Amino acid sequence: MHSYSRKSPPVEPFQQIFPSVHDYAVRNGYVGAYPNFHSAEYGNGSVYGTILLKNGFAEWRDIYASELGNPVTADDRFRAVNDYAYRNGYRGAFPNFHQADYGNGVVYGCILIKKEGADWRDVSASELGNPGSSEAKFRAINDYAYRNGYRGGFPNFHQANYGNGVVYGSILIKQEAADWRDASYIDL
Repeated sequence: MHSYSRKSPPVEPFQQIFPSVHDYAVRNGYVGAYPNFHSAEYGNGSVYGTILLKNGFAEWRDIYASELGNPVTADDRFRAVNDYAYRNGYRGAFPNFHQADYGNGVVYGCILIKKEGADWRDVSASELGNPGSSEAKFRAINDYAYRNGYRGGFPNFHQANYGNGVVYGSILIKQEAADWRDASYIDL
């Protein structure tokens, strides 16, 4: 079982939901999950949009923080795990924000998405509505992905400007690779 290290950097509010969503996914037979940062109230408590990655399309791996360059912020960790994924033949990745130190250095839990499970695309910030916060980027990219026939999507937190405005690196999850579930707060 993974646990939090006493030497953990401060937890940013944005990253707090990731471990709960991941654990919910594993309890329900999935490799892992990430929040799409949509929420709703249907009368029986709050629910949170959750993209659950299926076996065969992703894998969970603990990666040494030092191998990722010891990222400090949540955005840095997203960029680092996506760079690691790309170097190792995966389409993309996201941190589940579990971490531990088993005696050989801090490891970060990461979900690596296989090429069969996702596409990577640069999407213009203007097409996404110029989202500002990390949560807004998740919602905007998820909505973009859904409108374009994907199950969901998330930012890899890389961005560039190739002369036509800012683009955000986006990992778009294929329909067959995941399920979308509104998970109740109580179940998380």
